[in-house]
Amino acid sequence: MIFRRDAERLAAVIEQNFVVLNRYDTVDRLGPDQFGYADSALGAFDRLLRGTPNGEQLNLFRGLVLAYLGRRDAAVQAGERGLALGRATKDQRILPYLQSVMARLYLALGDKARALDQLDAMLAVPHDVSPAWLRIEPTWASLRNDERFARLTNGP
Repeated sequence: MIFRRDAERLAAVIEQNFVVLNRYDTVDRLGPDQFGYADSALGAFDRLLRGTPNGEQLNLFRGLVLAYLGRRDAAVQAGERGLALGRATKDQRILPYLQSVMARLYLALGDKARALDQLDAMLAVPHDVSPAWLRIEPTWASLRNDERFARLTNGP
């Protein structure tokens, strides 16, 4: 059983490590030091998921960390589980956010086509991220020269 203080401590570990990891948009840009951050974050996610196995965000972010570690199949599986759990909730307002995380996961794996699929689906639903925001957000810098990304982000 995970107690509140343990969950708070694990969340702090995850947050500290994600600050470093979020600077990288593809796995090949991570250095040896950054893999340590990913390992620490993965351990924290695994412990939190023992208490909350159906947490859509926990599953998705675990998938993102696995992507940073280069564990493609496990990353996609965890990410897809998180998306499926998000789709099953009554509050669908979170789905575009989950799709953006899944896009980051695919981007970290170097799969630009699938990342763009997720962004396309995300933009199909009204929410707080606009095509203009995607154009300036550093997370998507590696997509800026992609024709499909240009078409997606030149919308309304």
